[in-house]
Amino acid sequence: MSGVDKRVPITIVSGFKSNGKSEARLISPQVANILKSGSDLKTVVLTQDVQKIKDLADANAVQLAEDDCIQLKDGCVCCSLRSELMGQVYDLAKSEKYGYIIVEASDAADPEELAETFSAEMEDDEEDDEEADEEGLEIDEHDRIASEKVKQIMKEGGLNKFVKVDSAVTIVNAETVLSDFHSTEFVGDGSKKDDEEDEEEESTLTDALIAQIEFADAIYLNNASKASAEVKQQAHGVIKALNKRAKVIEIDNSAIEAKDVINAGLFTPVESFNPEWLRAVKNSAGGDSYANNNGIESFVYRRRVPFHPARLAKLFKESFHFIQQSEAQDDEWEDQEEDAEEDEGKGKGKAVAEAEEEEAPLDEITTENLVDASSRKQKGVFASLLRAKGSFWIASRVAVGGALQSSGPVLSVASGEMWYSKIPEEDLAQVTPDEQKYVREVVFDGKFGDRRQEIFIVGGPNFNRKEIEQTLDAALLTDDEFKTYTSIFDKELGVLEKDEELAKAFEGDSEFVQWADDLIMALLDEEEEDDN
Repeated sequence: MSGVDKRVPITIVSGFKSNGKSEARLISPQVANILKSGSDLKTVVLTQDVQKIKDLADANAVQLAEDDCIQLKDGCVCCSLRSELMGQVYDLAKSEKYGYIIVEASDAADPEELAETFSAEMEDDEEDDEEADEEGLEIDEHDRIASEKVKQIMKEGGLNKFVKVDSAVTIVNAETVLSDFHSTEFVGDGSKKDDEEDEEEESTLTDALIAQIEFADAIYLNNASKASAEVKQQAHGVIKALNKRAKVIEIDNSAIEAKDVINAGLFTPVESFNPEWLRAVKNSAGGDSYANNNGIESFVYRRRVPFHPARLAKLFKESFHFIQQSEAQDDEWEDQEEDAEEDEGKGKGKAVAEAEEEEAPLDEITTENLVDASSRKQKGVFASLLRAKGSFWIASRVAVGGALQSSGPVLSVASGEMWYSKIPEEDLAQVTPDEQKYVREVVFDGKFGDRRQEIFIVGGPNFNRKEIEQTLDAALLTDDEFKTYTSIFDKELGVLEKDEELAKAFEGDSEFVQWADDLIMALLDEEEEDDN
């Protein structure tokens, strides 16, 4: 693309529409104020609540044509990412009718995923189409049209050929933003999640809040004049701990000026897709990146000794609602569901129902267990913990590290990256040059490679870093246990055999779900045999 950039700029607006408590979190007034404060560009708004925007526009003497405010199909940005939203944005850009697009994200939408959708280059993937045809997937006419539109966008190289992200802004309540980090609510209408209904909903208010703050280019502290000086200082502190690059602006009544977010040029992919926690973890000095912002502390917990699986799992379960995510486990559950559906079709419905009662997915989150976990967390060493995210090393798994993140009373664990030292030479090209440089020059050890603990931690008022570190250290292998680990690690065994022996030496591996499937492990074994 040369000369004048004719792509249509987009501003992504996020925040909570309502949580049943206060109008302070409504983001539709925010969009109305942007429109009210004026822009020479013909602007269109994609939103869940068209009527709300139009009513607010009328109340503020903002002229909106009938088609200047468009309903997000399916009601939710996050559900429309790959089809509905892409098609709508593509049609708007191709129409050449508008000079600017505002996307008002749903409560649960991750603004980073939205920006990736608008920014990513794409190629037409005929293999996916062939797989879908082979599986004989049935789709209705509405989905078929959306799918065809996505194929067309992919053939043309992606939405980034027609639009560009200009800014991502979010609004938070200055009075409650800190307490929201301990919330047990779910995003949406603010009502408590029914254990019997809406089983697909997994995003908590805290999850959404963190995602929005970490990615935003500009963060607005709404109702700032109502908050005390101390509360405002803490709000600024937690935002800076999670996102130093963002502008933080105090406002009242959602009064955002168009000039601050329309054609503001705040979004830069290199900066925006590199979150604060990752910057802290990957700093070239390798230190703990300690910072104190108005009483909000952050640091990176680094150790070169593995965790004992049993002690770590016990700590997680006692202190949080502990959930685990695993593609291997998900595949197993999908197989179980398919078997259950077949059994139900054969008149075995009662047996299926009983089986479902006996075993719930490990990643299930309900209001009841969130409240229970919050109570336990507030009584323990992690009471002031606001955020934790990073990678960890457990003694029973030699090839793959774990990925950890906490938000509110929830701590989730999933498979992380394969340790750098285990990546086959031909696959190293997939590792970014910056990552390779960091691993080789900062963290690589001659014996254990890049295996390490590297966890970014943010704590609020009354945070006791020393106590946190001592608690985590107690879950590491002792000196004697580490000698045992080293003796097994040094043996000329395949990955599977080594993991089995380590799991026998350090009980508790079964507390963690399978991270890498057997095929990957078998391939690693082949690599080691070739090396030997």
